[in-house]
Amino acid sequence: MIGRLVSSILNAVPRNAPTNGFARSLDVAFAPPNQCQWNFTSVRTKFFFMTKPRYNFPNPSEYKRVTRYGWNARISTPSGRKILMRRILKGRHVLSH
Repeated sequence: MIGRLVSSILNAVPRNAPTNGFARSLDVAFAPPNQCQWNFTSVRTKFFFMTKPRYNFPNPSEYKRVTRYGWNARISTPSGRKILMRRILKGRHVLSH
């Protein structure tokens, strides 16, 4: 099992060393399926779903939070639009809930 893992990792690494990043992207793009760097996507997604906790949205407190501080609540009033503009000018990535 370990030998198979090592051989698959060695097959995923390109055989010839590229001179620049563009050549490397071409080598990976035109590589056979056994040399592709995305061989382990199923392992990644399985690990992601195993470690991610379940997210149950419809809790009453979350509904209250979204209705009070959500986008529609902010955009519907002048003071809410002021809050959104202030957050935009500050450079916030998330403007509202």
